[in-house]
Amino acid sequence: MEGKEIRLHGRGGQGAVLAARMLASAFALEGKSVASFPMYGFERRGMPVIAFTRFDTKVIQEKTQIYTPDLLMVVDPTLLSLKTLFDGLKPAGTLILNSARPLETRPSANLGTVGWINATQVALCEIGKDIPQHLSGRCHGQGDRMGIAGFGRSGVGRVPGRDDVGEQHP
Repeated sequence: MEGKEIRLHGRGGQGAVLAARMLASAFALEGKSVASFPMYGFERRGMPVIAFTRFDTKVIQEKTQIYTPDLLMVVDPTLLSLKTLFDGLKPAGTLILNSARPLETRPSANLGTVGWINATQVALCEIGKDIPQHLSGRCHGQGDRMGIAGFGRSGVGRVPGRDDVGEQHP
């Protein structure tokens, strides 16, 4: 299996960095090499945040930002208006979007698959807070394609003390 790269876009406090770490944990449980790290501008709640996760069956030596992602996860749909959001997306790339409704237009010629989930609503119902890291659970549907067959059993997408959350909303 060739390595994959995921770039997550969100705002401070929304859980994009946590989601990147959760994905890295799932890949590591599958025996893959992982690298995951955030990039902050101003470290303030609500400011744009980008997080990166790489995984591969080979040792990962590259520790740079991800410029050509296979998959984009967008935690805050207002970030869709960024002109550079889809820059570098590989042909037939995947977008997983936190939104109550699907995209109306195709924002990039390289976009192949789009998945969406109202992760904000899930988070509000399940934990009472607008922290939609449950968006990473949407990757479960991409499990075979992205190489994370053990995603569901890894505890990824679960809230501490709430074992039922990941089960109800994989």
